[in-house]
Amino acid sequence: MQETFPPKIAKIYDRVMGYFDYAKSADLLDQLIKSNAFQLSVTPTVLEVGIGTGSRALQLIKKGYCIEGLDHSKSMIKIAVSKGIPSSRIHYANVVNFNIGKRFEAIISHAGPIRLDYTSRKGYFIDTYLSRKEEVERAVNNIAHHLTKSGIFIMSVQSASGRDSSLQNTAQYQSLGEGYTATKEIIEEG
Repeated sequence: MQETFPPKIAKIYDRVMGYFDYAKSADLLDQLIKSNAFQLSVTPTVLEVGIGTGSRALQLIKKGYCIEGLDHSKSMIKIAVSKGIPSSRIHYANVVNFNIGKRFEAIISHAGPIRLDYTSRKGYFIDTYLSRKEEVERAVNNIAHHLTKSGIFIMSVQSASGRDSSLQNTAQYQSLGEGYTATKEIIEEG
């Protein structure tokens, strides 16, 4: 398995990402998970796909969440463990074919291996390091397989332009606070 973040990059990752507010990100995720929109338990089981160096997971742990993580970079996992995340809770695997053997109420991918991106030219599209459409489909199906029946998959939306005004007046749009702009439901039929 080829690592996206080799040791050289993993060592500087946190410095490069120093601008990002992981505490605020965890606050927003906490609000979303605990919102009335979902029927999750008081302390839902959470898997972070693309846990990286563990910065967001640590913020969620401070909020009382029991987090497990998945990453395909041994170098990033090593840093997450050095920050205090138990190695028994981090799985070295690729999102395409991981099998943890249990289901989670919430799976998050924030700027991880699968995220939604938006540009005014292309509209919404899946942004990923995965190189083939089949891999993306297998990854999404694999994530779905690891969700409980009422579980939710939360992925970030990367957008330089901010809010998409075309969604604001639709039934799918929900304002969940700063940082959340819209929801879209993907329904599998058959």
